[in-house]
Amino acid sequence: MWWYILAIVILLIALVLIGGSYYAYRQAFFNPIKNRDIYYPLSQDPLLKQQYDDFVPVIETNAKLPYERVFVTSDDGLRLSARLYINDESKPIHVLCHGYKGSGLRDMSGGLRMALDLGHNALLIDQRAHGLSEGKTISFGILERYDVLSWVEYLERRYPTMPVALCGVSMGGATVLMCGDLPLPPTVKCIMADCPYSSVDSILKSECASRKLNPTLVYPLLKIGARLYGRFGIESASPLKSAPLTHLPTVIVHGEDDELVPVDMSKKIAQLSDNITLHTFARAGHGTSYIVDTPRYEQIYRDFVAKYLH
Repeated sequence: MWWYILAIVILLIALVLIGGSYYAYRQAFFNPIKNRDIYYPLSQDPLLKQQYDDFVPVIETNAKLPYERVFVTSDDGLRLSARLYINDESKPIHVLCHGYKGSGLRDMSGGLRMALDLGHNALLIDQRAHGLSEGKTISFGILERYDVLSWVEYLERRYPTMPVALCGVSMGGATVLMCGDLPLPPTVKCIMADCPYSSVDSILKSECASRKLNPTLVYPLLKIGARLYGRFGIESASPLKSAPLTHLPTVIVHGEDDELVPVDMSKKIAQLSDNITLHTFARAGHGTSYIVDTPRYEQIYRDFVAKYLH
């Protein structure tokens, strides 16, 4: 009789783990196809309402710019989409990576405007499981870093001598940082990251805590769910692992009042390499440094580009 009871207990535990991990996967990593190309709404933080109201026309203007829709195929067979803006084929190009469940037009409108204002070119990508790109699993940069590599290789084939900057915000920032130790072609000159997290496990545990969930109980379900249903390992890569291995000059900006991705995460990354420079912005929350102090942000961007992107 005891073995029968033990078998039932084991079965129940297995069902809880399978069901719990699937639910965790759906909550954290799954992005359905419908409504993925929406770039509104912006944050409604009352302290930043005027700045956001001023920024909406930038997004709307960018949405009307002419572009070429281009595609590549990921290593695992997904058709990935991007908007290509070419001003001058003799000038550099900025590869722009948006954040978690965001879009390029919303998250990277500032980066797109700065690139085009410099007379440069831009590739505004839809990360996998976002926008018009295929896929339903968001891997927080673990798989997306290889997608960025695919885009860089596409650019190298099409524009063999065009210098490339990798730029991203939030998950996009972490993604481009995780590209630093990949076999990037020599056309890639630098990396620019805005409010990146230091590792996938750290941001997931931080988010669990902020939602009053016990990370000790929930994180294992997230880890199992990612592996079983997303086919990736949460701890297989991170900005912390990539930062010491990259030779590329890197600049990180981060809001000091970021409650989603604490600024200490960027500080930990920056401490790992002399190639990384960190700039923090007072009174800026998650991804709002550009909006809070546009002149300073643009000056940092221009200075960095002038020094390294040629």
